[in-house]
Amino acid sequence: MTSTHRYLAAALTLAIVHSIGTAQHVHPVTRAVAAPVPIHTQRADSGFAYGTWAAGDRYKASFHDGATFVPYLGRQYPRAQSLKWRTLSVRVGETELCDGEAPRLSTTEWRAEYDLGGVVEAYDIRTNGLEQTFVIRERPRGLGDLVVRGAVTTGLRAATSSPAHQAIEFFDRNGDAILSYGAATAIDANGRRCPMTSAIVTGVITLQLSAEWLAHASYPIVVDPLLGTLFSAPHSNNKVTGNSDVARASSSPFHKVYFAIEEWANQGDSDIRMGRHWDSGLAYQLKYVDVTSSWSSTAPSLGIHRGAAAALLAFTRDLSNNTRKLRFHLSAFASPGYSTNWGAVNTGSSQAWRPDVATDLNPNASNHLLIVFQQEGGQTWYETTTSSIHGVSILLTGNGWAAPPFAIADAPFEDNERPRINKVRTASQEWTVANQVIGNSALLSPHTDWDIELRRVDRHGNVSVPTVHGYAQTHEMEPHLGGYDDTVMLALSTDSVSNLGGRPSASRARGIVTQRYDWNGASLTSSTPRFSSTTPAADRYVAGIALDLDTMSHYVVSSHHVANQALDLRIVGYDGGFLRTVRAVTGGATAVIPGGLAYDSSAARFLFSYAGASPSNTHARLDGYTHPLILPPTVSGTDCGATGQLSWFGSQLIGDESAGVRLNGLGPGALGAILVGTQSFSGSLANIPIVHSGCRLLVPNVGTGSLGTLPFAFGPSASYSFALPSWLPSMALYFQGVHFDASGTEVFTTQRLVVPLGK
Repeated sequence: MTSTHRYLAAALTLAIVHSIGTAQHVHPVTRAVAAPVPIHTQRADSGFAYGTWAAGDRYKASFHDGATFVPYLGRQYPRAQSLKWRTLSVRVGETELCDGEAPRLSTTEWRAEYDLGGVVEAYDIRTNGLEQTFVIRERPRGLGDLVVRGAVTTGLRAATSSPAHQAIEFFDRNGDAILSYGAATAIDANGRRCPMTSAIVTGVITLQLSAEWLAHASYPIVVDPLLGTLFSAPHSNNKVTGNSDVARASSSPFHKVYFAIEEWANQGDSDIRMGRHWDSGLAYQLKYVDVTSSWSSTAPSLGIHRGAAAALLAFTRDLSNNTRKLRFHLSAFASPGYSTNWGAVNTGSSQAWRPDVATDLNPNASNHLLIVFQQEGGQTWYETTTSSIHGVSILLTGNGWAAPPFAIADAPFEDNERPRINKVRTASQEWTVANQVIGNSALLSPHTDWDIELRRVDRHGNVSVPTVHGYAQTHEMEPHLGGYDDTVMLALSTDSVSNLGGRPSASRARGIVTQRYDWNGASLTSSTPRFSSTTPAADRYVAGIALDLDTMSHYVVSSHHVANQALDLRIVGYDGGFLRTVRAVTGGATAVIPGGLAYDSSAARFLFSYAGASPSNTHARLDGYTHPLILPPTVSGTDCGATGQLSWFGSQLIGDESAGVRLNGLGPGALGAILVGTQSFSGSLANIPIVHSGCRLLVPNVGTGSLGTLPFAFGPSASYSFALPSWLPSMALYFQGVHFDASGTEVFTTQRLVVPLGK
């Protein structure tokens, strides 16, 4: 902090304070668009075939082995509840329309067709369900009723029913209605419609249409039932949409928000969808899908590289051989459609999870981004007590290429978990990485409780000596890093060993801590005290952090309160000091799953994602937070002919490290200074030698309300930058310029500048 910083900060402790009217703004941006996923496939992974899949809002469907409908039931749902259809026969009277051959599959983007001979069994991907149709192209030779019979394979139950125009509902063993096979309707080529009867007996559904209507129908005829999910979350607080992340691309003309989410069919089957939209939330585009039941994909993390004009998604895959591997997808900003391309990070026989992707906003940086992740030893997946932290550099060309991973924190007698990486704006491609660590032996590790270690890491695998953030008999957990260049803000949850026990596996705690660290070229140092807040119960943890890229001083830290399912936004200043807390999501009876944070500079707002979990709110959302509105600076009083003019630069938010006042319009070499106060004043300067006639003192220069005079400077312009520490209350500062004319023979005073400051 400069001498000007220290001078003003000390003087402000004596300030006369008045409240500034402010408003806190949390507003919706968009629901994570559950746009249908086209029919697609992708390459196998570790010998496991992907299959042919599509998805709607609350379901997915496969077509590689017959048509199978899979409802999304949530992460707490214990098992898959799919329904597979196999056509047994399609008859008109005694005439069989199926040729008996194996169904011949063909697909377009939104439609799958099985050619059965004289009838086409088709499936159209709709947002609200899978629309099944049977298309009879020509009038058959036979006469009689049209009867469609299909066998359904499912773990669900449906009550035996007599023929009626009805939907058939399927229930799980708890009696919860899971999915519906909709009432069927026949439609002829002229648009004439006729209800059909549906019945189910011992796993066979029979659809029937009267011969009388059929005799007068124009062909082709379409039989049209709809398969749909009744309840995607039949149990209380079930989580259909899970973890999410958000990142914003700020390079013109691609000012777009990238959004990645998990969607859970059941506790062992999660998919990932990534899309993007304009800042307004409109014009959604699907960019990547990983929708299959061959494996489960989780933990999406997003990063942006401005120079490469690309977004990088990292995630983990739980494969069917009980291994967990790290995968990534590279999405170019200019790419018009979606892609199923993915890349693999080679961790050998070790397991990988909890990825976090860096961001580089420098347009001239090398085309690489770093991913950090937690690694476990062992041939199959389980969480060990000797976890290690690794990094991998991804080359951002083509579909991306992963270099060999390298160790960041790997000690045989320590457990390193939950890595996080900060965001960067320089071309050096050095990042700060944080993780929590605990020793497995008091003799072989200094970490007798959970501590945080911070390291400087570059893409080549160079790793600095760790800086430890830890206190005796206190757990420091769940680190998150915000910031840019050599400045990072560490946010974490903390609690005593006596309250949480010796080795808690979760990160819930009573306290939230924020502390600033700066890289000096050799080590990370903290020159400011840590700031924390506490609650009575150990029920919250840090969920994310983001930096205001306009002020470069303010951070938003999100925290999740498990007991009441609330999501709070904690706003802190450049020094880590607390400014305000905003209850962003109330939660209550609905479970909330916090997601990522990003800053949208075009709208001067923070974006935060989260998911709800109730039957009526099963999708991730993206909301925005904007700083409180503060009245703009005002100018008042007379200037007695002064050429000097005062202006404010930077934000008017307390916690800004680089705000200030400027005196412009001085004569070349003219001496000037600025008076600073906390209230207005009106005093005559008449009869004072060399003071121009009519000048008045508009800010007190001594006594009550005076903060003093900023250092003298020479024209034509004098600029004073100072920090506004977070401990300041909402207030207003009063400024008046005093300066000589160009010849140095006469003194003039400017108008008064009043600058409201708020939190």
